[in-house]
Amino acid sequence: MVAAKSKVVVAAPVIAELNMPRFLAGGDVSRLVLDVTNLTDRPQTLNIALAASGLLELLSQQPQPVNLAPGVRTTLFVPVRALEGFGEGEIQATISGLNLPGETLGAQHKQWQIGVRPAWPAQTVNSGIALAPGESWHVPDQHLANVSLATLQGQLLLSGKPPLNLARYIRELKAYPYGCLEQTTSGLFPALYTNAAQLQSLGITGDSDEKRRAAVDIGISRILQMQRDNGGFALWDEKWGGRALANGLRDGFPHSRGRAGI
Repeated sequence: MVAAKSKVVVAAPVIAELNMPRFLAGGDVSRLVLDVTNLTDRPQTLNIALAASGLLELLSQQPQPVNLAPGVRTTLFVPVRALEGFGEGEIQATISGLNLPGETLGAQHKQWQIGVRPAWPAQTVNSGIALAPGESWHVPDQHLANVSLATLQGQLLLSGKPPLNLARYIRELKAYPYGCLEQTTSGLFPALYTNAAQLQSLGITGDSDEKRRAAVDIGISRILQMQRDNGGFALWDEKWGGRALANGLRDGFPHSRGRAGI
């Protein structure tokens, strides 16, 4: 019986890596860095086609063919501009021309995403006014100053009674990033007392009823993890808690900050 062993390098023949920022603001111009490495044992002449989509646009012409010796890496600079909006932009690279004996190789496709968002935090501006018969109202000019039109959202609520902007309250509860006992409980209330049809009638694009019920189950599980050995509840962990928090959990936190001990 004969055995032998040897080292084998397993690697893609061509590696393309894009160095880029985590996000850009609308209007930003950045120069991305594309590294292309030839890992074959033969010289290669590669064609690289670049494209941008979403909230990014290219600011340069297509690169010339790249000649790479075996094991050599080259660097290409890719200038881009971020468009106004909130979302993602994508850079696509198509690499062709790879030549290996006895193999038919197609083009290699790579994609990278970059987040795009405004450079300033979100702002909410509210106006409330009582209109007498025959009066009119228009949005104040200062409300529309220094805003990104691509991310602008508005809602008009008309009522014969003092308005209660449920849509705004539900959106802000859903967007709140933290999860202590009070915040988790408050965030669950819209899911407990509304359904997808009701949210849609308020102008809120919400999850399906199945996802909403799953979110409630997750929230209840999180609340139970904050329960202390004595039956009370903690704000975050066992170091922060008391009877007032348990009462607040039961009653929907109508207590003042001083009474809750927060």
